[in-house]
Amino acid sequence: MSTEAAFATLEQRLHALLEALTGLHTTVVVDRPLQGQPAPQDTPALVDIIGAGAENLIGWTMEALVAVQESHPAARRDDIGALRDVLSACHERIMQVNQGLLTELMSYERVADLARVGRTRGGEWRVWALSVKQTLERCREPLFDLQEAQFECWRELAEHAGQRRAALIAHERLASGRNQTSTSA
Repeated sequence: MSTEAAFATLEQRLHALLEALTGLHTTVVVDRPLQGQPAPQDTPALVDIIGAGAENLIGWTMEALVAVQESHPAARRDDIGALRDVLSACHERIMQVNQGLLTELMSYERVADLARVGRTRGGEWRVWALSVKQTLERCREPLFDLQEAQFECWRELAEHAGQRRAALIAHERLASGRNQTSTSA
């Protein structure tokens, strides 16, 4: 795989994660039971907690996506330094998404809170809680796929840098061999 292809795959995987996270936000905030427009104090705090968490994840994913989209010229000209910087920024954002999704929104406590809201409020809230849990689960695979694509980008950069280093060493040896031949003649 080329560096350019690896970054194109990374961009596709970022779009897939963004789609899953947007679906999560929609399920949590837009699809929540309204029951005649309840007063804000009647809406479980969990809606705000998960909704805000989803918004953060979407923001970090969008930042990573913008960085990768702006890397296309660097990928075409094999600018390893610029690609490394882009990939580092992207990696940082995806680590935030990983942390936020897996250790906050999908934590045992948060899933237990979802089950509790569904159980205590019943009816539409029970359906909503189950839907949120399923939507959270659907975010896991795109995140793992994204991490694999990110790893492939790092591998491509390392291989490319290694090839450049080997070519530089070979060039230096060839040049020093010419210098020794010309000085001995």
